[in-house]
Amino acid sequence: MEIVRLLARAHLGPGKRAVVLGPVWDEYGKAAREAGAEVVEIRAKEEDGFWWNPVRTAAEIREARPDVLFLCNPCNPTGIYLEARETAEILAAAAPGLAVVDEAYMDFVESPWVSRTLLEGADTAILRSFTKTFSLWPVRVGYALGRAETLERIAAAREPGALSPHVEAVGLAAVAEADHPRRAREAAREGKRLLADGLREMGLETFPTETSFILVKVPDARAAWEQLRLRGILVRDCTSFGLPWLLRVGAPPAEAVPEVVAAFAEALQSVSEHSGDLGSEEGG
Repeated sequence: MEIVRLLARAHLGPGKRAVVLGPVWDEYGKAAREAGAEVVEIRAKEEDGFWWNPVRTAAEIREARPDVLFLCNPCNPTGIYLEARETAEILAAAAPGLAVVDEAYMDFVESPWVSRTLLEGADTAILRSFTKTFSLWPVRVGYALGRAETLERIAAAREPGALSPHVEAVGLAAVAEADHPRRAREAAREGKRLLADGLREMGLETFPTETSFILVKVPDARAAWEQLRLRGILVRDCTSFGLPWLLRVGAPPAEAVPEVVAAFAEALQSVSEHSGDLGSEEGG
């Protein structure tokens, strides 16, 4: 989050424009607006599987002429992962602006391509996070890759001492755990598979993903989120992404899947009963 804000502060301002490929985490748009820039969202549609058509998307980006383009790949919350050719075509359309590729969930991709090759073309910054892979929720540590001049502009916009020695130590310890990303990916793969199977058996629609979570379609995400929370299951209500019919559910340990599926059944039954009560009251 800090790097996103620093990039916005260093490259955006009044009279500047940021393009965000959505639906996606809103911190990109917030950072751009805080810097005084205009924000344009190019939004993928559910009927297209939340996939950005590279040709059409590139044309829309060229028309918008962004100073900064934000692409989350794999995407949060849709889990979509663009291949190398598609990504390069989309990013090239942002030139001469800066293209920012957020790869916070990259360690969960089964067959990733080498994204560092993007740094050889148009002005690009690649963001990585240890938070997802290593479950470092309280620490929030990550890094950026880019051209020297891009990284120098980030450094110039940064407050002194923004990263404490303790956080640096945690980040360095994470780097030393070379086998952890593989183990985390395998655990997420099994948890996602079992969870998706269990939810589909309930008649719920799920979406394929290259991340550590799945998207689940429900009648009312906010109400379902509340009922799951009451049962000790924490998920992400996707209303803030502009998707009030979807929940983002992190892959649980395989042994916990039956408990999560049972909680979903109870929660959605409660939502259905409550909706029926409201309908009766309004009608009578």
